[in-house]
Amino acid sequence: MPSKPVPRPSPKPSPRPSPKPSPSPKGVQYSKLWGKGGELWRATSRLTDQSYSGYMANEARIPTYPVRFNVKAFGAKGNGRTDDTAAFKKAIDAASRLAATMSQAPDPGMGFQNGGRSGVTILVPSGTYRITQTLEIEQSNVVLKGEGAGRTTLYYPKSLSAIYGNKEEWAVSGSFLT
Repeated sequence: MPSKPVPRPSPKPSPRPSPKPSPSPKGVQYSKLWGKGGELWRATSRLTDQSYSGYMANEARIPTYPVRFNVKAFGAKGNGRTDDTAAFKKAIDAASRLAATMSQAPDPGMGFQNGGRSGVTILVPSGTYRITQTLEIEQSNVVLKGEGAGRTTLYYPKSLSAIYGNKEEWAVSGSFLT
């Protein structure tokens, strides 16, 4: 009995050529720690471990505090053109003063300060807020709260090196909002 010919698979088409990447903008600078796309990152590098950043080391949900302040009451416009930095700083200062009156000494097993039992929320209504300096919240139990993704945007038109200078400080001790 004659054997039937075994069909050969058809050859695979050649992959399409990848699009040519866009040229880098004039004057662009890449990080000596990160590189262009992360290729210089190393586990042993100087970048700090941020695993425990955030409220209660990211081991508890952020509490819901009552809204006591609104950045617009301090002069923020949220139009994407006006520099809203000073208004945010004033709102953070006012909220921090109020939150400090709510804090108490740490209790064993209760977490930091008042364990999240009371605090202050600063509302950031819908809009695009132009921020040109770092914002620092140093008081416990102060929360900045927007009105949702795609509705409230903090726009930072400057790079961290433009704010801090060409120093390593911003790589290890802060960023735009700390």
